[in-house]
Amino acid sequence: MIARDGFREPRLPETPFARNSAGKKWELTSTFAVPKPLHAKSVHASGSFSVSQVQFRRKEEEASGLRMRKKLRTHASIVEAAFSLFEEQGFEDTTVEQIAERADISTTTFFRYFPTKVDLVICGGQDQLPLLAKMVVDRPSEENDFVAIREAILDIWIPEIDPGPTVCAAHAVLHSPTLRGIYENISRGWVVAVCDALAQRHGLADADQRCRAVARIALGTFGAAVESWVADKCKGDLAALIREEFALAIDLCCHSPNSAKPTSA
Repeated sequence: MIARDGFREPRLPETPFARNSAGKKWELTSTFAVPKPLHAKSVHASGSFSVSQVQFRRKEEEASGLRMRKKLRTHASIVEAAFSLFEEQGFEDTTVEQIAERADISTTTFFRYFPTKVDLVICGGQDQLPLLAKMVVDRPSEENDFVAIREAILDIWIPEIDPGPTVCAAHAVLHSPTLRGIYENISRGWVVAVCDALAQRHGLADADQRCRAVARIALGTFGAAVESWVADKCKGDLAALIREEFALAIDLCCHSPNSAKPTSA
């Protein structure tokens, strides 16, 4: 899922995955139409889930006023129209013009909300990432690194994750080589950010091998918890799943409370 640090252009398979047939029912969750069904077997067997697929609530949702509410309704209608088309004919075969037509807006209006079609399913994680990194740095120095990352995720990310869009994104990515490549690159960037935070946490000028390993394992653990949650249509307790996955990771990787910390120079 997360193989290397840094970014690179995605290498996409030449043969697209099979599309789902049209005509499936949709159920409304949050402000989004969520594809139904999204089977656990499909999600787990595909191996396509990437940690960066989690979708965060938009900051504008906290605002009030008629103008903002109208803006949010338009945003939701565009996303709902897009995901219904992605379900029917696939991400790659859906055009902006088709999305605009189904949402009953102009293409000009579409581009006021989304620079590209990809931005419909790309989360706002880049805004959340610096907050997470800062909390990792600020956690107690005697704390195990895995625990520090886990607690930062629980405090910073979990309250902001939006279940409906997360399920929609997972479903779209399941059938899109393009989106899988994009999310793979984003996930590598997340590893770099957490890795750098760990280096700063331990006073290192540059991240060492231990920082890179801990960052990869921790974010992979988070991704495994979210994958299980999405496979169950986000009905379970995500925080509990994260604690369970991290407990297993810590048990497997650590033999003492400080074994995930670098040795003193």
